[in-house]
Amino acid sequence: MGCLFAGLLLWCLHPWLLTRLGRSLIAGDSVRSVDVLLVLDGRPGYEFAEHLLSEGQAGQLLLFDKVHSRVVELGVLPTSIDLCRDLVEELHIPVRQVAELPGQMTHLDQLLDSALRHLGPEQTLAVVCSEWRSAYVRVKLSRAATRNHCTRPLLFLVDDPEADPENWWQTRHGIRLVCDQLMRCTSLRLAAETHDASPISAEQFRRAAVATHEAPPSE
Repeated sequence: MGCLFAGLLLWCLHPWLLTRLGRSLIAGDSVRSVDVLLVLDGRPGYEFAEHLLSEGQAGQLLLFDKVHSRVVELGVLPTSIDLCRDLVEELHIPVRQVAELPGQMTHLDQLLDSALRHLGPEQTLAVVCSEWRSAYVRVKLSRAATRNHCTRPLLFLVDDPEADPENWWQTRHGIRLVCDQLMRCTSLRLAAETHDASPISAEQFRRAAVATHEAPPSE
């Protein structure tokens, strides 16, 4: 009887629990005026950036290139920055409001560090990304701010039309997104815990090994 009640309770609460799980991955800031924008997620992000630029809520848009894959080097696919330039032109964003970061970015940490170094004194940066990536990106932003001795950049979110936080589990796209981001966030936290653990010296290891070897057997 108890198992039946527990199962019934879980069945009634599962939409609420899944909604809370999805919302735990969403961690953005309220939109406000900033000096520089950096977009991580394709066309929706650039459309959002164009709106902020046209409304005077941002002054500059940063473009960046990714490390070229083999198919890009062979000319089969365009480079990441070429795609960004095409979007900027299509959205009629003024060239004077666009800047490009030097080099090719291999990972998000490198990109964020480069963007923060680009800022002038007292300038503010906001990163634009999909709401589902926001918890992961927010942690990365905090760590980048620590490395560069500055305040954490803001995080502006764009919706994913294919996955609603209220019912993400009803589509394959939503399930894939949430599972992927949960694994990324968990991996990020575990990596931080491993990195923060104080390493022991060779002498401490030797003493611990000797103590373990000489300890009486447990009963």
